[in-house]
Amino acid sequence: MKLYNKLFRSTGDFLRSIVVSRSKTLPLKNVKNIGRGKHFFLIGSAPSVNLLDLKNLYDSGVDFGCVNLSYRCLGENKKIPYHFVSDEDCYNNYAAEFEFLDVGMKFYRASFRDKDAISVSYRKGGILKRGFQENVEYGIGNDSNVMLFAIQILYYLGYDVVNVIGCDLDYSQSKKYAYDMCDKDSIHELHDSTSVKRKAMKNANSEFLEAGRVYSQDSRMIRNCSPVGNLNSIPRCEYKVALEEAIKAMLKV
Repeated sequence: MKLYNKLFRSTGDFLRSIVVSRSKTLPLKNVKNIGRGKHFFLIGSAPSVNLLDLKNLYDSGVDFGCVNLSYRCLGENKKIPYHFVSDEDCYNNYAAEFEFLDVGMKFYRASFRDKDAISVSYRKGGILKRGFQENVEYGIGNDSNVMLFAIQILYYLGYDVVNVIGCDLDYSQSKKYAYDMCDKDSIHELHDSTSVKRKAMKNANSEFLEAGRVYSQDSRMIRNCSPVGNLNSIPRCEYKVALEEAIKAMLKV
């Protein structure tokens, strides 16, 4: 386990040094296929995250990333290898919080003009309208969930397996997120744009199904490692099994 920690810290420091030193000019093509042969855990914010032991993931050295505010599920002062944000309202409301994250690589919309992020352009039409974007240098459209923004980037980065956790597609629960909401979060939830995005969730399973199809065509896969929830269009895999497989893959690279 100490070996995994050492590997993770050195990789995280290396990634961060790239972003800091070339934050204004680093193009996407510089990070293409950096994940070849490796597995990735994509962490969402849904309550099912609390059913999993994320400390095991953090300590393992396996690559993982957070979307929007899901880094809160890890506890304070944790290094995050990747952070993905695609929604303008989310970025505008929480940019000050994002600024102080200890992140290896940030993937944000180019329109955010975040000097420390690798910029991803917008293109009109999401997965169901224009298809899964295999080459994200041409931009990514808006889909129902930021996880799909991240999944298209991770395909470009070359990861063999993306394990999704914390994407329940269920906002009917009394507790909508794995973390406790503050007043600012509650105000954000009341935005008209937030209710519009909730309605778009009806398309999520279809979008994930298409994303999974594209991955499988390249002998890669997306899996749902949450034990509960309504994301049923991609195969499920037990979290413990997925983590063991990811560690083995990491040690082979």
